[in-house]
Amino acid sequence: MDLIQSKDQVIQRIIEYNDELKTNLKLQRNLKMAKHFFYDPVSELVGPSKFVGFSKSHFTSSGSLEGDGRLTQRRLLRFFSEPTPNSIESEKIRSKVLDLCSSYSLSPNKAFKVYIPNGWRMEPDIVNTTSVDLISEFLKRQFSIHDLRLIANKIT
Repeated sequence: MDLIQSKDQVIQRIIEYNDELKTNLKLQRNLKMAKHFFYDPVSELVGPSKFVGFSKSHFTSSGSLEGDGRLTQRRLLRFFSEPTPNSIESEKIRSKVLDLCSSYSLSPNKAFKVYIPNGWRMEPDIVNTTSVDLISEFLKRQFSIHDLRLIANKIT
């Protein structure tokens, strides 16, 4: 089984996973066992490492996904990393995983983790955020100069 070679391949596999999940009962059953979910900020979809880390996925006779998830995890970490715990990014993606699982009446693995593309960071929603929330978020992480200007304009 071939491992993915680029971040673009991962993104494509995340989209394919979500499309196939709608009609594939084996994938739906395997969803609750997934521990590592990777996020595409453009489509706002998530996919488990064992599926998105291979260029093609195959099932064993028992219905589980074929292949070693440890291999895919190592490869995927070339292009993705864990967001800061309790950050906006982390909470948003954890919510996506919970929503995905609940749409199939499942609960995710209790130890599940989420990953974002290297270098990606959510932009704060300056327009619809209160001043107190902006200051609180500012204290949690560093903003760019552009973000600081927007915050200053919002407060004044």
